[in-house]
Amino acid sequence: MNRVLKYLMMFGPGWIVMIADVDSPSVVTALASGASFGLSFIWIMLLLIIPLYFVQESVARIGISTGRGFIQIVKENFSSIQIKILTVIFSIINVIGFVGEFAGIAFALSFFGIPIVVSLMVVIIFHTLLVIRGSYKKVENTLLFITLLLFAFFIISFFVRPSDRIIETMFSFRYIMTFGYISLIVANIGAVIMPWMIFYQEYAVTDKKLRREDLRNERRETLIGAFISQLLMISIIYTSSILFYPARDFNISITNFVNVFNQAKLSFFPILFSIGIIGAGFLSGVVISLSSAWSMADLLNLPASLNLHVKKAKFFYGTYFLEIIPASIIILCYQRFIDVMVYAMIFNTILLPIPLYYTIKISSSEKIMKDMVNTKARTYILWTSFFAVIASIIFMLMSMI
Repeated sequence: MNRVLKYLMMFGPGWIVMIADVDSPSVVTALASGASFGLSFIWIMLLLIIPLYFVQESVARIGISTGRGFIQIVKENFSSIQIKILTVIFSIINVIGFVGEFAGIAFALSFFGIPIVVSLMVVIIFHTLLVIRGSYKKVENTLLFITLLLFAFFIISFFVRPSDRIIETMFSFRYIMTFGYISLIVANIGAVIMPWMIFYQEYAVTDKKLRREDLRNERRETLIGAFISQLLMISIIYTSSILFYPARDFNISITNFVNVFNQAKLSFFPILFSIGIIGAGFLSGVVISLSSAWSMADLLNLPASLNLHVKKAKFFYGTYFLEIIPASIIILCYQRFIDVMVYAMIFNTILLPIPLYYTIKISSSEKIMKDMVNTKARTYILWTSFFAVIASIIFMLMSMI
């Protein structure tokens, strides 16, 4: 275990943001994909590794090349109207993100009979205590340890075996033109490339003060993290396909979920599953909070760093502490957790093109990036990813009509 932790400490923003990518709504989206369409979504998960890596690699380069926050760069190079639009969109994205993460944690803790109010209070307390330590490195080390909790999804997948019928679904695409399938494609895109990931990694790279000589390591951990995060999603789809697809039943109430595991003689699965989703929700919640706090302080030109004491960065820490309150209220009032998490992923995809556009424009600008500007190949891959997201959104809307 010590050797694993020692190796893990070599990682940083790239690894954390990639594992945080497998957040609570992403887990539920993967469960829905496997339960509804078997293993056919595995190919989509593998394909999404490409845009996932190249988007986040571009973000890391922006942070290392400029040494400034994402919002500050947009303010200096684009119009005031554009920065206002980006800020409003990002605020909406974060609220949706918080609601999704809290819904996942409340859902998982329900396995243990813990009331929603209690679970939210526990999350808020730990969420607050994590950052008041006056050190980016201490916060990063804690988040690195939390990433290990998500490997519970790998453990679960080792104990189930697919039937021939389940394996056949990997090569079956008869539902591909249906609204349900297209909606889940859009949801999975939102589950893989999330706007707050763009902001978090760029600001974390800046706060950690990574330099040009660190780019190679940041690229490596981002690439490894991209593969691991998608393999985690595939393991969830795989498990869900085996347990739920035969009946094509996705009634994931607490009772039904536990009953399915018990019928498969896997009564310890709800515990492992809840550990994984709690870790996923908490990790992603912290990443969302930090991305938002960094961005809002950057917008107002106020101090924003985990290396500063609370008294020296009051707005930064205040934003981090208080912005989760509205999401908590929403979850207390609306407790259809599964719907909340899947819809959160769809909204993520719909709003993704805006921050993605600025990421591509900035990383492709020789004026801003200098010698670390995108290569032609990277630019092509990024714009292809951008228009693929647009196309998937249009296709879903047309399917609704």
